[in-house]
Amino acid sequence: MNHPIKFIVGLAITVALTLPLHAAGTSSAQFLKMGAGARAAAMGDAFVSVADDASATYWNPAGLNQVKVPELSLMQANALVQTQYQFLGAVIPVHHDAIGLVIQRMDYGTMDTYSADDVNTGNFNAGSMAAGLCASFDIHPGITLGLTGKYIGETIASKSANTYAADIGVLLKERLFNRFNFGFVVQNMGGKLKFLDQSESLPQIIRTGISTRFFDRHLLASFDYSIPNDNAGSIHAGLEFNVNSLFILRGGYQATPGNSLKVDGIKNITAGMGLNIGVIGIDYAFVPYGDLGQIHRISALLKFNTSNL
Repeated sequence: MNHPIKFIVGLAITVALTLPLHAAGTSSAQFLKMGAGARAAAMGDAFVSVADDASATYWNPAGLNQVKVPELSLMQANALVQTQYQFLGAVIPVHHDAIGLVIQRMDYGTMDTYSADDVNTGNFNAGSMAAGLCASFDIHPGITLGLTGKYIGETIASKSANTYAADIGVLLKERLFNRFNFGFVVQNMGGKLKFLDQSESLPQIIRTGISTRFFDRHLLASFDYSIPNDNAGSIHAGLEFNVNSLFILRGGYQATPGNSLKVDGIKNITAGMGLNIGVIGIDYAFVPYGDLGQIHRISALLKFNTSNL
């Protein structure tokens, strides 16, 4: 085993052993788990080893240098309980490396307040936001390292809390392992959010995954396993089939076997499609949550070919 791979294995083991564990739902800033891009959502969030577009700024910053021209990813999602979630990711290649920008925003809307006698006393707004800078570097032929530093803030009525965190990711490309990519990332390593006298940890997540392509690279298959510090681990599987240069079909599956929450109806499966129109890609994802409802995600990917400028 050569030195870069030894370093990666050692990093993964160290992080896994030091990740703090908390009871389910006890971490703050849950919006950080919301993902990025309708493409990944349609593939069951199995994207850590794919990470080949501007949404890599969320899924695995080590994938940034797979982007060959400047890209901008924008997403809008109508989430559950009338909440709104937006994502922006931007990547600029720099020689064999890349830099990026990532922004996540969650709007919880207006909520009513009540007295102890159940009398409406008014309302308040709540929201969350994270913004970060990313970079990826080749550390060995076929191996890239990615880093993200970010600011995280939440506001509830007139109260606010903020902190800083980091993501670190590694991508082992198919040139090392025949047709397979391997990805590993640790997200949201950092401080706590403190409202008044109450401090809560961030939802730190370990993601690892593998992906490959079949049928002259028309079919992409990926599999991930994610482990948050405040819940059981989840499995993610996804397929993406390029019908032609314009139209793409996607499907996925995601489940948390250790989760005791019982929800009836269609859940766990995901589906979507993509359209490539010149330098613009439009993606759609349908993510059902059984009786809780469903989420529709729409994202756009813009590519800027600087050679034509």
